[in-house]
Order: sequence, then C-alpha cells, then structure tokens
Amino acid sequence: MPKLSPMQSAQVELSKLGVPMPNDFMSDLSPVAALLFMQACAEATLSVVTGAAAADDDPKDEVNPTISEVLNGISAALAGSVHALVALEVLPSEAEAAMVAAGAMPPVK
Repeated sequence: MPKLSPMQSAQVELSKLGVPMPNDFMSDLSPVAALLFMQACAEATLSVVTGAAAADDDPKDEVNPTISEVLNGISAALAGSVHALVALEVLPSEAEAAMVAAGAMPPVK
C-alpha cells in the first residue's frame, strides 16, 4: 500500500471519526454562527497543537521554526475570529483585550 500524504492521512482520520467537513454544513449557518464555530475550532486546535509541541521534548528541537509557524498561523486564526466576534458585539471587548494580554505574557520556561 502506498504511503499516504499528510493531507490524505488527516482526511482518513476525520472520516473514520465521522467528522463532517465545514463545506458539508456551514452554508446553512448564519455568519455569526460560522464565526463562533471558527473561533471554537481555532481555540481547540491551538490547544491540541500546543500540547503536541510540548510533548515533543527532543532537546535538539529547542526552537523549531516549523512549529513556530504553525502556532503563529493558528493564533492568527483565533485572534481574527475573536476580533470579528468583538466587532459584531457577540463577544465583549474584554475578550480581545484578554487575548492581547495573554499574547504579551513572557513564555513559560
């Protein structure tokens, strides 16, 4: 059997769990509901990826530029969705302020 690409492997994993793809249902959502779903997915994804990165305690990988790029991308998606929800007054402005404050915290050593 040929080796699966990372995309194919992820698609198989999602399919086995019966996870619907956003294109399968999001067209029926309101923009606010779609943004709330995006924010929840970004938050959960950041948690999963951060946990996986923390578990990879290989000392030679002290600073892994790929993981940094991945975490930055997920953080940008989360920040963008929170910003949009604040702009629509779904979330209070304190949600965005708390996110900015958390981003300014020094890294845990």
